Amino acid sequence: MLSVATILTTAADDISYHGLHQNPAVRHFADTRGRLDLAGALYRAATGTTPTEIARFTPDFTSLAIRTHDAAMDAITWVSAAIELRTQVGPPLTNGRPDYIEHITRWAEGTAVFQTQPPLVCEVIGLLHRAARLAHPQPTTALAA
Repeated sequence: MLSVATILTTAADDISYHGLHQNPAVRHFADTRGRLDLAGALYRAATGTTPTEIARFTPDFTSLAIRTHDAAMDAITWVSAAIELRTQVGPPLTNGRPDYIEHITRWAEGTAVFQTQPPLVCEVIGLLHRAARLAHPQPTTALAA
C-alpha cells in the first residue's frame, strides 16, 4: 500500500503533467481533454485507475468508488486539512459529516467560501506538497555545534 505522502506527491506530478480540471460547470471528475479534478487525481494516484474508467455509469458511482477507497480518502482528508490551515474554512457538512471531497473540489474550482477565483495550478501542486509534509513530517536534525 502506498503511503499518503506518496499518493499526494504522485497526484501533484500527475496534475503538473496533465493539467487540472477546474470547470465548476462540468460536475465530473474529468474533462473532455483528460484532465482530472483534484479528487480524481488523488484517486488515480492511490489506485492507478482513472475515475473516467469507472464512471461509465454516473458521476455518483465515481464518487462512491472514491469514498470507499481508504487510501484515496486518507489523501483527500489531508488535502482538506491543508486547505483548512490555509483558508481557515473547514469542509462542509453533508448529513452531519464532513464532506472532504466537496471541500477540496470547491477549493480547486474556486467556488469555496470567500473565493473569487480558482487557485493557480501551481498553487494546487504546492498545496499537495504541503499536505504530504503534514501527513509525513520529516524529522528535524540538529546542527553540530
